[in-house]
Formats: sequence, C-alpha cells, structure tokens
Amino acid sequence: MNPTILCKTKKGNTYLYNFNLNQFVLVHPVMVHLLGLAKSGANLADWLEKCPAEGIELENYGRFGREEVAYYYRKYLLFDRNNLFSEMEKGEKLSGRISKEDVSSILSNVNDVVFETTDGCNLNCKYCAFGEYYGNYDKREKKYLDFSMAQKMLDFLLDFWQSPLNRSHKAKINIGFYGGEPLMNVDLMKKVVDYIKRKELRNSFVFRLTTNALLVERNMDFLVENDFGMLISLDGDKENNGYRVFHDGSEAHEEILKNVLALKNRYPTYFERKVSFNTVLHNKNSVEGVYRYFKKNFDKIPLISEVSPIGIRHDKKEEFLNIYRNTEESLALAKDPMALEKEIFQRLSSIRGLCSIINQYSGCCYTDYSGLLYSTKDVKRIPTGTCLPFSKKLFLSVNGKIMPCERIGHQYYYGMVDEQGVHLDAGEVAQKANHYFDKIRHKCTTCYKADLCSVCIYNLKLDGATELNTCPEFMNHEGFSRYQASWLSKLEEHPEYYPRIMDEVYIS
Repeated sequence: MNPTILCKTKKGNTYLYNFNLNQFVLVHPVMVHLLGLAKSGANLADWLEKCPAEGIELENYGRFGREEVAYYYRKYLLFDRNNLFSEMEKGEKLSGRISKEDVSSILSNVNDVVFETTDGCNLNCKYCAFGEYYGNYDKREKKYLDFSMAQKMLDFLLDFWQSPLNRSHKAKINIGFYGGEPLMNVDLMKKVVDYIKRKELRNSFVFRLTTNALLVERNMDFLVENDFGMLISLDGDKENNGYRVFHDGSEAHEEILKNVLALKNRYPTYFERKVSFNTVLHNKNSVEGVYRYFKKNFDKIPLISEVSPIGIRHDKKEEFLNIYRNTEESLALAKDPMALEKEIFQRLSSIRGLCSIINQYSGCCYTDYSGLLYSTKDVKRIPTGTCLPFSKKLFLSVNGKIMPCERIGHQYYYGMVDEQGVHLDAGEVAQKANHYFDKIRHKCTTCYKADLCSVCIYNLKLDGATELNTCPEFMNHEGFSRYQASWLSKLEEHPEYYPRIMDEVYIS
C-alpha cells in the first residue's frame, strides 16, 4: 500500500499525508509547481524521485524565483525519503488477537454494567430499536428481569473487581438500567441499589437510567435519593414528538411533559445537575426546532441522534428512509446555521468526526497520558473499530444473555445467566471474538481508513460467511484522499473549529 496521500481542498490547497510519518504537510505552491502535484495525482513517488538530493536543475522556474525554489526544496529534503516511499504494510499491525488473559483483565476492570430491567414498554415508538423497523433482537414478551439474575451477575463481577487484575480499586462503576421502560420494573432497580449499598466494597458506584419519563413522578423520590443520572427520551414539542405514542396510537407528549415538570419543580437542583435529554431526529422535527424547545423549556441542549440504520428489515427500508433525517442537512436548513452550530458545537457529528481526524492524523494529539508516554506504532491490534468484549460495558438482557453492548443484535451474546449461575468463560469469549474478527481481517489490511474505522463488527452480516468481502467504510487510496480532503476543507472553511476542539473537547 502506498503510504503517501495527496489531498486537494476546495480552496485549491494541496496537502501531503504520510502514514509512516503520521504527518500532514501543507505543500507550498512552489513545490506544487515544480513537482507537478496538480497533474500527477497520486503518483507521488514517481515525481519526487526525479528530484536529486544534491539540488534542482531546471531551465524554467516559472513564476517563482530561483532562491524561493531552492528554499522550499531544502524543506522537502528534511523528510525521511525512505518513509515517504516505503510500502505500508497493515497486515502485521492488524494481526492482533484477544486472549483469555485479556478478557479476564477486561472483566476485572469493567466500569459500566447495564441491566435490561424489562422488554416491555408503556409506549410504542415508531422508530424504537425494538420496533417494527428492526429484526435483530429477541422476541419482546413483556418479561421482567428477576433480581436473582442481576444478583448472580453482580456477584460474578464482584469477584473480578476484587481481584489483583483490577487496576484501580477506587474507580467509579456505573450501574445502568435500560428497557423497554426500566421504571416498569422499579422493584428490581431498588433491590439492585440496596444490594450494592449493603456490600462493603472498595469501588464506589453510581446509578443511571434511560427513560421515557412516564413513570418519573411516582418514582422521583427514590431516583433523587440515590442520585441517579437520568437520560430522558423526548423529541421536542407535541408535533415533534409525534412518533412517541401510546399503544393505542394516542399522543404521549402531554403526559411526558407533566412528569418532567413535576421533577423539575420539586427537585430543581437535581434536575439541573443530573437530568439530560436525548432526541431522535426524523421528519417531524429539526435540529433548530429541537434546540429552541429544550433551551426555552429546560435551559438544556439535548443529545441529537439519527434514527439507526442498523438492522433494518428489508420490507421496511422504504418506510424507514421516509422518516430518516440527517443532522448536518437539518442544521443547514436553520435560519442562522452558523449561530446554531456554535451553540450545539459538541453535539454535532461533524465535530466528532473532526475530533477523530485530529486525534488520529495530526501526529501531536493525545487523548490520555498513556498515548503521550508510550508509542503505539508497533502495537498489534484487532481490525475494525469494534470495542474489545466488555471493555466499554457489560449488558445483561432480560433473557439472561450477557452481551458487550445494548446496541447490537441479540444473536451476538458471549454468555448466559440462568438459575444455575453465570456461564461466561474468558477463553470462550476470546475464541468467539477472534472468530468474528478473522472474518473481516483480510479486508481491513487493504483499507486506508483502517486506523480510523468506526465499524462495529456486530453490525455486519457475520452469519454463514467464512470471510466478509464488503464493508460500508472500506476505502482505497483515491477514496481516502477524497475523505481527508473533505475534512481539511472543513477546517479551512472554519479555522475557528480547531482551537475550540482543543480547548473544549480535549482540554476541558
């Protein structure tokens, strides 16, 4: 693979990026002129090699002076030309595998455990991840997770948390409750909270839930007393919220709002500190309308999510596309997009994309001290952007399935909890995960975007195929050049983004 990429932005500037050096360089017009970058496309090695190390012999310097040409050519010579031209081999870098020991270490340090309290819900939202558009989840049968199942899972993890493999015995552990609507099984939540509080543990625990708020008022004393972090799903005003309805099809906005205001009025400090909102963007609302509604009514800026395109049933694709809306396109329709963008800066997918680009390709940005102090250049890693099993969270479904996340298909579980106990073997987890990654590894080794992959392997069609030959984010040399150019063009158009990202995202 060619390690050097040329990117030409909308403003006509040319940049050189080299994977071996991990550097972006703005190519001066002098070098563009001399080396024919604008005409030679991606054949960088061919025309750079024509320039002798001892100097440039040209009859015509064009519109540039001899001294100017010599100055910028000397700057080019500062590059390690072997790195510029040596082939890039991703096969070795992406040959990492997961071991039994890796899984044991991860389980000892998992700091986010989520219980699916019930698969029942008091709403029937059109775009629900467990609704009519999707087909990658277990049948919803209005089950309730029994406390004995949650207790077995906690006891299993407590042994790991107290083991020598736990790197920080004082780390906070998040206990989350999910659904369905989790407050429909509030008895389970109370028992879990009480059980943890009665244990003498070195770790501290915090609690959170995702809720539609319909049962908040009757349970708010318990939630406030235990300082729950609360994420409320609401799409805006009554019209905006049109897809969030009761099972008989009647609107739910007024009842949701009544519960939210009851909490806000009785516990204003808690509401300000611990309550946030999530909005799903669709064809009945807009980024601007959502922002104004939540700012006016609650002085908060919600998380704005697009309807998930993962797992859509084939017979529902056309209907799905009718309600789907893109965040950036919706933002562009606002009366003053620039002003709105400043207000919701960190909520935008484009800003998160820029953060990833800066972090991965700037060569001088680190998200933690380990990245700064320890080189990862020669570290072998698994392919795709998939999290290692349980490295971000552990999810226990209402059916007792132990999964690495609540957002993936229920067929991808690694263990079970039943009446006999917890069945989760670190060696089997590693073996199954490696089996999944081996199906896509060959494709990743020829992908130029492999270092910035956001694909979760559990969202690909793993069943049946020995090897996966398609990937939605695969990029060849030319595709990656266009991809980088689009982000560089964005930074050139909005130079104020870079300092904001550094100050508000990485520093704050």
